[in-house]
Amino acid sequence: MAASFTFQLTYWAPRCIAVLAGLWIILKSMRFAHKKVFTAVFPPIMDRITQVYNIKMNDFKLELFRELTDLKQQSKDPLTILEIGAGSGANFQYYPAGTIVVPVEPMKTFDSYLKSNAEKCPDITVKDAVIAYGENMKTISDDSVDVVVVTLVLCSVRNVSAVMGEIRRILKPGGRFYYIEHVYSDQRNSWVQLAQRTLNPVWELVTGCSLTRATWKDIESGGFTRVNYKKFNAPLSGGGALMSPHVMGYAVK
Repeated sequence: MAASFTFQLTYWAPRCIAVLAGLWIILKSMRFAHKKVFTAVFPPIMDRITQVYNIKMNDFKLELFRELTDLKQQSKDPLTILEIGAGSGANFQYYPAGTIVVPVEPMKTFDSYLKSNAEKCPDITVKDAVIAYGENMKTISDDSVDVVVVTLVLCSVRNVSAVMGEIRRILKPGGRFYYIEHVYSDQRNSWVQLAQRTLNPVWELVTGCSLTRATWKDIESGGFTRVNYKKFNAPLSGGGALMSPHVMGYAVK
C-alpha cells in the first residue's frame, strides 16, 4: 500500500506542478499582452472621450479654473501648474497665458497627444511629461508648485490617501489643489447608485476605474487647511449616466 501511494505521489506530483507552472506562465503572458494592448489603445480612446467630455463640461471647467487667472496676476513669478494624470492634455486650453505646466502621466504612450495639445496652446509653456503615478512623484520637489490639478483621475488611482499626501508635499504653502471627479451617488437607493454598486466589479476590472468612490471624503480627510466643493450631476447620457454624479472644487495647503 505504501509503495502504491509512493508511486501515485511520484507520478502525479510533477504533473500537477507542470500544470500549475503552465497556468502561471499563461496568466503572466495574458497580463503582459493586456498591458501592451491597453497602453497602445487607451490613449487614442481617452483623447476622443476627453474631447467629448470637454464639450459637455465646458461651463463647469471654466468655472473651476476661473480663479487661475487671478492667482497668476497675484504672483510675481509665472504660475506653475502640475497636472496629475494629464492624459492627452485636454485641460491645457483652460490654463491662463504665461502659465508653466508640468504634466504627470504614468503612460508614456500619451506623449504624442500631450505634445499635440501643447502646440494648440502656444501661450502656455508645457514641460516634458514626468512619467510617474500620483502616489509617488519623488522627482518633484517639496513646496515647488503653485497649483495641482486633477480631473477624472482619482477614480482609478490605487491609493487616494497617498495621492493627497503627495499633493500636499509638492504644493507651496497656500497653494491650491483643483479637482473635478465623477463619484459615487449620494442619493441613497437611487437607480444610479444601485447600478454603480451592481456594475462596479466588472466596470473596474475592464476600465480600471471605480464607480463607487466617495472622493469628497478622501479630500476632506486629506490634511488640507481648507476644502471647498460642490456636488452636481454632469450632463452625461447613455452609459455615461453612471458617471453623472460629480464633485468639483478646490483645497488649500
